[in-house]
Amino acid sequence: MKRALLLIAIAAFTLTACRGNNSVPAGSRGTPVFLISIDTLRSDHLPAYGYAKVDTPNIDALRGDGILYEHAYSHCPLTLPSHTTVFTGMLPADSGVRDNIGFQLDDKIQTLPAVMKANGYSTGAAVSAFVLRKETGISFTTWRQQASVFACLPQLAEGQPVTNVALEAGYESVAAFTTMFRRMLGTSPRTYMVNR
Repeated sequence: MKRALLLIAIAAFTLTACRGNNSVPAGSRGTPVFLISIDTLRSDHLPAYGYAKVDTPNIDALRGDGILYEHAYSHCPLTLPSHTTVFTGMLPADSGVRDNIGFQLDDKIQTLPAVMKANGYSTGAAVSAFVLRKETGISFTTWRQQASVFACLPQLAEGQPVTNVALEAGYESVAAFTTMFRRMLGTSPRTYMVNR
């Protein structure tokens, strides 16, 4: 009898412990997301990973305020297929993009930038690799001012007036800067900095 009660107690505990949490935390639509890909850069030659023979202050600053992934692997040692996997979650054989030249991602395949855009994010890219040009199917909606807004955040955090920051960034008016800021971050520059 004791053994049967013990088995029932263990089964009840196991079922209780294994039941899933059906609630999903709400996403944060205002959180900026950056994916930085530097082709052929070895992580073991960056200070963020312990290398001391070079200085990378901007990468180190991003690392200090971000997440450092210590184990990331590529499914293919080629730029276009590897990036296609990152943006689609599909292996090269499944996406059909198996080499840098002569392959294009099918328009019907959904990409990370498209999903993010559909969920209210503005997407953009600064691409210098020929194999990642628009014709390959790996593309973003681009808008040059997006980079300017993010570059202005440190000046705003230092307390510099929005007018000065906007004009120094090359905007024709504070209103143009504020409009772009609202589109990207969902609030005005002043409110963003107060709530930060």
